[in-house]
Amino acid sequence: MISTTLLTILGIIVTVIVGILGLLVGLRYIKKAKLTYVEIDEIPLFRKIAQNIDGLEVLFENQPVNPSIILLEASIFNNGKIDIDNTIIHKPVLIKLPVNSKWLRIKITDAPKNINLEYSIIGNDLLEFTWDLLKKNEFIKFDSLIEVSSSVKKISPSLTFSQRISNLDKVSKEILPSSSVLKRMKVNMIIGIVMFLLLSVWASNILRRAYVLVKRDIPFMEKLINEKIQMLKQKEGLTPKIKDDMERVLSKSKKDVDELQSDAYKFYFQTILLLLAILILLIVFSSREYPRFKKAKKFRELMKSG
Repeated sequence: MISTTLLTILGIIVTVIVGILGLLVGLRYIKKAKLTYVEIDEIPLFRKIAQNIDGLEVLFENQPVNPSIILLEASIFNNGKIDIDNTIIHKPVLIKLPVNSKWLRIKITDAPKNINLEYSIIGNDLLEFTWDLLKKNEFIKFDSLIEVSSSVKKISPSLTFSQRISNLDKVSKEILPSSSVLKRMKVNMIIGIVMFLLLSVWASNILRRAYVLVKRDIPFMEKLINEKIQMLKQKEGLTPKIKDDMERVLSKSKKDVDELQSDAYKFYFQTILLLLAILILLIVFSSREYPRFKKAKKFRELMKSG
């Protein structure tokens, strides 16, 4: 009975795992467009430089820098599965500043060759990018000077994006992780994997003990009790009262063994469910944390090499 039930449960577990992995792999390889805005650095020029050093003056257009000017280093990164060319761009990427802010200067610091990149400031608050072809894993890196209102402490969270590009839902936002953040993400993944292994060893050990109890110890105890009951029935010279008392004790022992067997079965199946839960948690953890780490690492390597 236990072997059949175990095989059924293992079949369900394998089906679930294969289904989840197939879904994750399928979602990963869907050919969909992705664009990500990556904030590389954001420096309030006056607060970070001019204000902190006596006698130092930062000029913009031969005038002392405005306290509200921010130097923003950022990138537009094609991290999707397809190239983005002008055949699927129906409206170019627009970056809109918050109210009472304006773009002052834009400088392209890195971009693919022969991209035919153009950019323009529309009004004061819109920055438009157009290109012929931005292949997957390519990016446009730019520096910009932005004048913001006094209430704005960081500009990137306030930026909004608009576009009409086939198979692109939205432009995502990311912050380029520092090396310490990447190291911390890596350590967290290692800790997660070690915890999974320790939990798996612990649960497997419990499962092994429960299996031995169900398959060996309890059947042995049942066999021993049944043999003693049979010997008692065949033994001569015992008064009926002694026989009844001994049968009652052996029957109670048999009942206790049956209850122990029932509890052991429940514990055994609960341990299997625990192992399944641990495995699902590992799959969920891996499907979330590893891609995040991989994407962050790729962003940092590409942006810093550019």
